[in-house]
Amino acid sequence: MTGDNGVLTKSVTAKNKTEKAEILENMQLAVIASQINGEGTGVNLEELEKELGKIGITSIEKQGEDGKLPWKITHKGYIFQITENGEVQEIKGDAIEELVSGKVYYADLNGDNEPDGVIYADLTVGNKGSGKWSEDNEFYTIPNNLTNPKEYSVIVENYNGPLAKFGAGDIIAVSGNESGNDRFYIMDLSDFTTNGPIYDWYNAAYGKLDNYGDDQKVFGTGYDNTARMIANWNEKKYGEGDQCSSHKDMWGQIQGKFEEGWFVPSKAEWSAFAEELGITSSNYTSKGLSGWCWSSSQSNTYTAWRANFADGYMQDRNVNGSDCVRLSATF
Repeated sequence: MTGDNGVLTKSVTAKNKTEKAEILENMQLAVIASQINGEGTGVNLEELEKELGKIGITSIEKQGEDGKLPWKITHKGYIFQITENGEVQEIKGDAIEELVSGKVYYADLNGDNEPDGVIYADLTVGNKGSGKWSEDNEFYTIPNNLTNPKEYSVIVENYNGPLAKFGAGDIIAVSGNESGNDRFYIMDLSDFTTNGPIYDWYNAAYGKLDNYGDDQKVFGTGYDNTARMIANWNEKKYGEGDQCSSHKDMWGQIQGKFEEGWFVPSKAEWSAFAEELGITSSNYTSKGLSGWCWSSSQSNTYTAWRANFADGYMQDRNVNGSDCVRLSATF
């Protein structure tokens, strides 16, 4: 279903190809509409910008002298160029071989040239990203066995807008091999707040948890942990959901986001996020982080792990207690 030749993968690939072809055709029509007298004798650049705006294209890098063609267009994660003679071509941005150490990178998932998450792990670097967060008791190792990765390009350099919560940084997007494997782990820029802002882990599961081995704490297990716990919650494995009169269980609330690819990070994924991005008890509020966020990793029959940003380490917490939720994804 989901492999390189699976039905879902082929469906997504076909959708991407159709979307890209539609954008390319609309840009070509915009050029035609902006040609002087409609006779192909030249392009009225003011009219061209208006026509591109009508189809939602606003990210234009005017590369020619005094704003003349060629123009570089970035839209929905694709990169195009309108050449000096008005020809529309798809181009590839500079391939990202390796992220610059110590630099912040954001991910654009929906093609609006705005950040949707901050990158905290690169699966092509792998074991270069190993360690533990502060005095945390969870050592993390980012795997480096990625094959057939997607291709990525920088679409906005040194973004420093209102969503740059982790500092100024480049925004990257998928620019090729859309059916390849995700290379990066990203963290959402805001807490999950539907019926929030805080949630029980699973109130009725207190004293009943039975999956707290090391194999669900390590890096790369957050997605599977989340899938398993959503299924357990829906099946009422540990009892009826939402037993607290004040707070909802998070597993019942995040299911829509999970279907979009977001999940609750594992213990080691939180540790990697905090260490790789330099999160401390002194700076976490400046980055828009709450004091405590749930992980998807169980600790014992009564507790699950949480990221304790207020004190700077991973800590277990009763699952009938309430904390914030922030979601991760791959990209």
